[in-house]
Amino acid sequence: MDERVSDLVIFDGAMGTMLLPQSKYRLPCERLNLSHSELVENVHRAYLHAGAQVLRTNSFAANRLSLSRYGLEEETVHINREAVAIAHRASVSVNVKGPVRIAGSIGPVPLSVPEFAMASCTPESVYAEQAEALVGAGVDMLVCETFQTALAVAQVVAAVMPVVRRANRTIPVAVCLTPTVDSAQTADFAASIYDTVVRDSGVGFFGFNCGTGPESIVQSIIALRGRINLPLLALPSAGVPTFTGESAVYPVGIERFCAELSNLVNRSMVAGIGGCCGTTPAYIEALATSVGLRAAN
Repeated sequence: MDERVSDLVIFDGAMGTMLLPQSKYRLPCERLNLSHSELVENVHRAYLHAGAQVLRTNSFAANRLSLSRYGLEEETVHINREAVAIAHRASVSVNVKGPVRIAGSIGPVPLSVPEFAMASCTPESVYAEQAEALVGAGVDMLVCETFQTALAVAQVVAAVMPVVRRANRTIPVAVCLTPTVDSAQTADFAASIYDTVVRDSGVGFFGFNCGTGPESIVQSIIALRGRINLPLLALPSAGVPTFTGESAVYPVGIERFCAELSNLVNRSMVAGIGGCCGTTPAYIEALATSVGLRAAN
């Protein structure tokens, strides 16, 4: 195998934007782990058939504060545990060529929540509760994704690292920032967070997800070259959507998406690639094929 891709890992793509068209079901998407788990499992299975080697759980907003906006805060642990169980069921139901890793997805806590919810907890305690549920349910790694401030990164790192250290197994942690359009500014911001928060924390992967599309992430990673001593992840969205009624249209097509990320692979600059909002199994299949990796038969 080409040495540029011998250690490369293919992540899945979007979960939320795959589930949202199921408009007859109420938000949040994480509620489906309890009410319609088959829909979530079908998305995971589609990504495995497309070639994904890492499945992120349907738990991005499954923290106590986010769930409190829907009256689901007491289901926090249950929803996260089910997210892992669903991903695991999918992973053993598809014939793949290599191991499938289950990554527990942790997103930032919301800025606006009911007062009763915030009065009884802190961001750190909220992240820790979610991480403990995911780790206890058997995830292979944690992906803290779509973080946009140094404070939020510091809070989630301070919360999740003690959880994984208490586990009786190795559980890598990834931290992914959401880039701005200005790649130089994003690179400086990322380098600052790495130097002040991440470098000595035990975090195993660093990178970017979502944002305005693959171009901003690719240019940000290129601008970071030599400034961060961790394996990097690139998990961009398919661009900023426009809306026709309730339908979202993402501007970055599959060919352009793959071309941008292949640029990073060709430069041996990333350890993992995949997608975020607006990407589908078709994007991941084309991406895995473009770099010579297909995990599923």
